[in-house]
Amino acid sequence: MNRLFRSSVRARVLSSRLGSLLLLFQRSPIVQMLFPEARVLGAAGLGDLATWTVASVVGLGAYDTVAGATVVAQISPNATAGSTAVTAAVGSPISFIVQCTGAPSTPGSWTMSAVPAGLTHSNSKNSTTDSLSGTPTTAGTYPITAKAWEGSNFNGGSKSTNFTMTVGPAIITTSPSSTTISSGSTTTLTVVASGTPLAYQWYRGASGVTTTPIAGATAASFTTPALTAATNYWVKVTRGTLTATTNPVIANSATATVSIGVAPAITTQPTASTTINSGSSATLTVVASGTPAPTYQWYVGSPPSTTTPATGASATTASYTTPALSQNTTYWVRATNTSGSVNSNAASVTINQPATVTTHPASTTINSGATTTLSVTAGGTGPFTYQWYQGTSGTTTTPVGTNSSSFTTTALSTNTSYWVKVTNAANTTGANS
Repeated sequence: MNRLFRSSVRARVLSSRLGSLLLLFQRSPIVQMLFPEARVLGAAGLGDLATWTVASVVGLGAYDTVAGATVVAQISPNATAGSTAVTAAVGSPISFIVQCTGAPSTPGSWTMSAVPAGLTHSNSKNSTTDSLSGTPTTAGTYPITAKAWEGSNFNGGSKSTNFTMTVGPAIITTSPSSTTISSGSTTTLTVVASGTPLAYQWYRGASGVTTTPIAGATAASFTTPALTAATNYWVKVTRGTLTATTNPVIANSATATVSIGVAPAITTQPTASTTINSGSSATLTVVASGTPAPTYQWYVGSPPSTTTPATGASATTASYTTPALSQNTTYWVRATNTSGSVNSNAASVTINQPATVTTHPASTTINSGATTTLSVTAGGTGPFTYQWYQGTSGTTTTPVGTNSSSFTTTALSTNTSYWVKVTNAANTTGANS
């Protein structure tokens, strides 16, 4: 009887110790492990139970994975509980955020595997959340494992969850283009997007600023109202629909600026008169203002005659280089943009004709001791330069005379020959008489 009593007392003492231990466990997440193992508790001796319980506590670590106590789940962009799908698109910014809940302590570090190109892992420390953010650059399917670690150096207990990020092709393939219109006109802006389903919303302002949505502008093309001042527009394109596990993917277009045109005005006329040597070319230049910047077309003749457009690659630029010319020619240019056109003044290109000898000095007979005057007539474009020589034509060893079309000899007592070279800007080599 005494032995039974002593055994009962020992059992109560052990039960009391276990009760204190269980009470302690009930104040921590460890109890989540004990209750699912009730069948083990019922079959174990008290001494074995205490040993088993202590061993389980030592081996459990900081993250209780029993019965899902510690959970790593997605909170963005798909906040639906239990969602393991992530949708994204090339060129569209994304922020993929996961959160660790139910853990006895804050995760010290995080790891993420198979990060798509263009995204950066935040590598959070001592944080219940972790993220990937950026703009994906490569389409594909990426199996991502997000793991929360107890320690700050990816050590200790851990909890991980697998996600599948599907990066689709770019939503916007062509953003609306900037353009210039006349004051009081309208224009139509268009975005080109891919995928299904697609939804559009146009805004006034810079890309990303959503304070001024345009009512009813929910198609791929948008026609502006009549504008009298430069205005910016952009469009938000949404691909996909909200489901239990996915969110739509959004892309913002570039900003399209609609500028108001200003008709061209010529601020610097081409030089009114230019002189060149025959066989040379001239470059004529005009300066014109206007919005958008004007285009140019040069013409041969005087404005407004357009019967003879100038030729050559530069005939449609602000500076025009003529072909090689042998006769006087007149040119002008028209500057044009979407708001109008303007004609320049005429520019004359005068040709310097090369020097020639049209009347040669004539041979003559004089008395011994007398003098005579020889003369030459030059052709071409003056002014001319003359140089007389004694000797036969082309012999320059004995220059005589002055820079004149006439030359008076000295008193002569023997037969003597003379000739003259005529030069000008177009013939620097000269023409020999």
